[in-house]
Amino acid sequence: MVLLQEMSEDGERICHRIKEITQALMLGVGPQKTRKILPASADISSTHFSDDKLFMIQEGAVRFVMGRQLFMLLESGDLMGLDLQQNLNGVQFSTDFALHVEEFSKQDFLRVVLGNPELSKLWLEFLNLQARLFLLVSAQQMKAGVQRETSVDHYKKGEVILKQGSHGKDVYTLVEGTAEVLVDSVKVGEIRSNHIFGALAAMTNTPRSASVVASEDCTVVSLPEDHFLDLIRTRPETVMQLCRDMAQTIISLNSRVVEGVKIPHKKS
Repeated sequence: MVLLQEMSEDGERICHRIKEITQALMLGVGPQKTRKILPASADISSTHFSDDKLFMIQEGAVRFVMGRQLFMLLESGDLMGLDLQQNLNGVQFSTDFALHVEEFSKQDFLRVVLGNPELSKLWLEFLNLQARLFLLVSAQQMKAGVQRETSVDHYKKGEVILKQGSHGKDVYTLVEGTAEVLVDSVKVGEIRSNHIFGALAAMTNTPRSASVVASEDCTVVSLPEDHFLDLIRTRPETVMQLCRDMAQTIISLNSRVVEGVKIPHKKS
């Protein structure tokens, strides 16, 4: 899962632990799974969720919206169809592209889990952590007091995410996939998962200095400049990530410049 707001260390530990428990439960239960491809949908829960189905995401990303606000993104390795997710008020799951999942019986899964003391203990911890995470994220959103107009977009391999010379004030985070950075059609760098890009043009009010093209299918979160500045004020860790990403870009550009410069030989 990808949280769209900065969390405390406790929140980060919860996310990490949820991933660990999910893997342990799936390994311990070994449910009979069916591979499926769910078509793009504005409301996956209404068309595919039921009282006896759980889904493990294999490929793709799902928007988890609660109360009309983007709460988080579910990604590969995350479970969908949990009772806690479905019973929250105003929850909606959506995706712009086909979603690859493994479907299995919730009843069969719980029968094995609840019949095994160790797995049952893990399951109880999992449910408690899920509830704590929702409370923490909700509290963080209320504390920030900002309704951020976050947008999540998907790009196919070869599609242009940003075009060199264009104007725009959105700042982007690559959630899933990789992308190439091109200057005058020459590759000068690469953007990987969780990297922030597009901030320089947004903050300096200048045209985009490079194009960004998806080198594989990508999921990108964009944020308007004014909301990005709010984000920096409320999420100091974002500043550190931004500095790292910009430094890496500068290093890459400098390397390309050095490679392209021919140093003349001095005459003796």
